[in-house]
Amino acid sequence: MAQTPAITAANRPFARLLAEQGQLEKAAYLYSALFANDAADTEAALFLYRRAQRAERWPEARNILERAVAAAPTQAELWSQLAMLRDHQGDLAGAADAFAQACRLRPEDFVARLLWGHVEERRKRPRAALSHYFQAISAAQQQQEWRDPATTPANLRPLVEHAIRYVDNQRLAIFSQLLTPLETQYGRDALKRVHDCVAMYLHRIPLQYGDSRQKPTFLYFPGLPPEPVFSRERFPWLEQFEAQADTIRAEMQAILNTDAANEPFHRYERPEQGAHLIHAGHGKPAWNAFFFFRHGQRIEANHQRCPQTSAVLAGLPLVHIRDHGPEVCFSVLTAGTHILPHRGVTNIRSVLHLALQIPAHCALNLIGIEEVHWHAGKAFVFDDCYEHEAWNRSDQTRVILLGDIWNPHLQEVERAALTDLIGAIGDIHEDQWQE
Repeated sequence: MAQTPAITAANRPFARLLAEQGQLEKAAYLYSALFANDAADTEAALFLYRRAQRAERWPEARNILERAVAAAPTQAELWSQLAMLRDHQGDLAGAADAFAQACRLRPEDFVARLLWGHVEERRKRPRAALSHYFQAISAAQQQQEWRDPATTPANLRPLVEHAIRYVDNQRLAIFSQLLTPLETQYGRDALKRVHDCVAMYLHRIPLQYGDSRQKPTFLYFPGLPPEPVFSRERFPWLEQFEAQADTIRAEMQAILNTDAANEPFHRYERPEQGAHLIHAGHGKPAWNAFFFFRHGQRIEANHQRCPQTSAVLAGLPLVHIRDHGPEVCFSVLTAGTHILPHRGVTNIRSVLHLALQIPAHCALNLIGIEEVHWHAGKAFVFDDCYEHEAWNRSDQTRVILLGDIWNPHLQEVERAALTDLIGAIGDIHEDQWQE
């Protein structure tokens, strides 16, 4: 008696053809055999799952997906389908776990992230829901989707619109809660500019720039007198700071020719990604740094290598905001490097430059406003929300001490409020909210 030939991967094209022709029973026979031979066969698993789903054979559908993810745990699509099935069956905790796996494997899947947010909302986890909704909307809009009804698929439109409202309302509630203790202590009037800042950030009122040339990329704080280059009188400590320039320079020179001073100011996965920021007039461009603080994190080893500079920094009004600021470093611009036009993130901070090693033909240019030249041992402070560029057209290396300090026009209570607010914004952006 002749044996039936074994069904192998070679039968896959035939199974696909049968499915395309609508011969689903025959296709299911082949796919069932393929899945029985290898539960990691994602194509077979998804075909059999969708067939069971259409027939509302829910236990069978769940069994297929759970076998498949156990055999092929790196397949994001399997985890997404399992998450949606668990959600359909009311297993919200299981759905959240599956969406977490799917988004870990495929972070760019903003639809899965949106659905995860919806699960967390129904689990009564508002901060997790906010974070996932926010990330989904941001990622989609960066791809020019979900910006309006025309760019939102009809089947997702109600949930997307709900998520946008949810994000707006939750962020406002979180920010208001953060400000309550300061309002109780200082009064609401003391925080009027902060509330206006929040309203502009959340697009509840229009942005109203004090100077139309001043356009931060992240957060605009209203009511601060616009000063592209700040008057020295705003900083009564500036002369005392400049008096330490020789001490700081000596420590800088001991560092300059070591590998520690060759860390890129901006990190990119691939060098060519930085082409939008630096350009070579001649030679190979490089904007490097020796960091004392980066993204708000103190680099302890570098402080220990430059103890006197560290002591000077301790006396400055640096912008200490968790995971955000300050950035403080020896900023090293190699010969021929041009930092292309760009803008800073917010006008609540000002950027301090202390000139340490300055060859000829170097400048900071606030475009259309003023070209500022460094002079060894001298400092100045500017608002980097104005479009600006910098260049070193010499054949030597330029070095300054660069640091983020508070805008001098902010009140102490406003600094305290912004410290909390920006920390919270960062948590939402980075999915760090904990219930």
